[in-house]
Amino acid sequence: MYSERMISVRKNELIIKSREAMLAAVQIYNNPMITFKAESFITLAIIAWTYLMHAYYKMVGINYRYGKRHGKRMYYDKTKYGAYKNWELERCMDDKSCPLDKVTCNNLKFLIGIRHEIEHQMTKKIDSLISAKLQSCAINFNFYMKELFDGKFGLDNELGMALQFSPIMEEQKEQLLDNERISSSISNFIMGFESDLSDDDISNEKYAYRVMFTKINAKRKGQADKVMNFISSDSPFAEGIKKEDCVFKEIEKKKYIPSQIVKKMNDLGYKYFTMHYFISLWKSVGRENLKNQGYCTLIADKKWMWYENWVKKVEEHCKKNDEKYRFNTNVGNKERVYLPSEIVKEIKLKGFDKYRINDFTEWRKSVGIEKDDKKYGFYNIQSKWVWKKIVLKKALKYCNEQGELYRE
Repeated sequence: MYSERMISVRKNELIIKSREAMLAAVQIYNNPMITFKAESFITLAIIAWTYLMHAYYKMVGINYRYGKRHGKRMYYDKTKYGAYKNWELERCMDDKSCPLDKVTCNNLKFLIGIRHEIEHQMTKKIDSLISAKLQSCAINFNFYMKELFDGKFGLDNELGMALQFSPIMEEQKEQLLDNERISSSISNFIMGFESDLSDDDISNEKYAYRVMFTKINAKRKGQADKVMNFISSDSPFAEGIKKEDCVFKEIEKKKYIPSQIVKKMNDLGYKYFTMHYFISLWKSVGRENLKNQGYCTLIADKKWMWYENWVKKVEEHCKKNDEKYRFNTNVGNKERVYLPSEIVKEIKLKGFDKYRINDFTEWRKSVGIEKDDKKYGFYNIQSKWVWKKIVLKKALKYCNEQGELYRE
């Protein structure tokens, strides 16, 4: 067993190395002579966070080595050269004793995912694409270094991130958007990763730290440090002004894939709004027309993504066709109807956990309830047979009569 003094020495050594790794990451990122910025920052930052977590687990007495227990003895995994295999950062975060908050973990898992991409292929010009996440990573590190250990370990006076005041020119922007490596791998990873996060998590500054310039109104010119007029680029007053002198950085709008929009409508109660109706809706207007109106965009010439304003249009469409998408009926009333799977689900909710589709099918045939019998159901707008509530009631009555047959 290690003595308390040995544990303290080991912990402090890990903290020092952790701080140095993060400082090295920031120094490289801020070095104007280096173009491999984001990739170097991520690699060193992950090492810094790993050592920070190891120092914390060392301090609280949690064993962070890989191994298996056989009886009373622990057998540890080792490298081919005999060194112990310690937990990597993801394993540290997945442990129930992890002291990091959820959003900080999301930020780190995002960077780990980017690292996996850059390990296998060369990437170009990703700094501006993920810089907000890097800024959060550095700020979060400083916070937890002081939160978990002595405040003297903070990097407040040493840690800083370079800000770019020179604008991204139009040709540079096009190179960023057209870069195949960004579009096909990094961008796809970002879209996939962030599609699983909530809007609150994505907008949290611990996940991505964004800086925005905004104007402050002053009643008199003397009350402001400097008076500036904001002029639209297409305004007549903008003629003759150097466009690169003042640039508004475009804010990346939230985008959705079609299945996410369909699910949103289903969650709002329009459970019979399907991909078929989504496609029919945009086809009725024309996707290129919708793109020109700012409702969607084409990513990497491969994938169509839809903006929030189109989601609202789809919701308006569903509201106008409430009976069609909410009640799945074409008989002019709002009677609740059920697909077979929905009947099974309702019965399971009553405690009959063993009840299956086959049980329902065999039962209805045994009592003479057949499809095409309009007393019990009808074909809906999707040409699927749906059952009326009377069938659900009869099926529930049968299950109750069977006692424990369908219960766990």
